[in-house]
Amino acid sequence: ILESEPETAVLTITSKTLGTHEFLIDSKNIDKVNQMRWQIGRINNSTKVKVISNDGTESTVSLNRFIMDAKSGSRVIYVDNPQTDNREANLRLR
Repeated sequence: ILESEPETAVLTITSKTLGTHEFLIDSKNIDKVNQMRWQIGRINNSTKVKVISNDGTESTVSLNRFIMDAKSGSRVIYVDNPQTDNREANLRLR
């Protein structure tokens, strides 16, 4: 679910067990993010965003890696905290 302002959108994901989480993304990425269904999950005591593709298959991917089209072996780092800010200006590929 996205709320949008001119340059920034808010992706809100609600989980019965983990509550409601909001993530900032660039408005230009709304269509890309909306192509998938997103869930919050716990992996190794860390909250992760999980994507479910349109064909129903499930995989675990960080929202920042999805937005940046990060290839295997690359790292996506946050320029500033919090890690809920997934706007491209706050993300770097390494």
